Amino acid sequence: MISFNIEFEILLIAISLSIIYGLTPITYKLLVLNNNISFESYLLLSTTILFICTLFYSLIFNDHSRVFTEISKINVWILLLFIINVFILTFISQMLYHYALKNTSKISIFTIITGFYPLITIILSILVLKEKLSLKIFIGFLIALIGIIVMTY
Repeated sequence: MISFNIEFEILLIAISLSIIYGLTPITYKLLVLNNNISFESYLLLSTTILFICTLFYSLIFNDHSRVFTEISKINVWILLLFIINVFILTFISQMLYHYALKNTSKISIFTIITGFYPLITIILSILVLKEKLSLKIFIGFLIALIGIIVMTY
């Protein structure tokens, strides 16, 4: 019974994230692009807000001394990996996202194509993390792939 509750909770989180991710390009276009806010201004403002929210979350809901201790113990190589990770996965992806939304009239097609990322995650989780591919996941993968192909052509 416990696993059902945890799985149901994860399902609700996944649905919530899908709704949030679905709102993101719409709110981005309405707030940033329709108000002629530059990518640089958007990135600085959003990063500052994220930093403040993270700081408050850390101070209120966690043992903030533990967080600062963990950060101080990170070695140079891990820090370098963090920098590369943030640069590629956050900065570059945000630049591409901004450029694409700014230059397309079809947000729906753009988001369908970028919605391909779960399929990439499935492939990489099998190759890198050595996860097992169940029949359900394989069938879901095929359905998602077919859906993306149908909706983009």
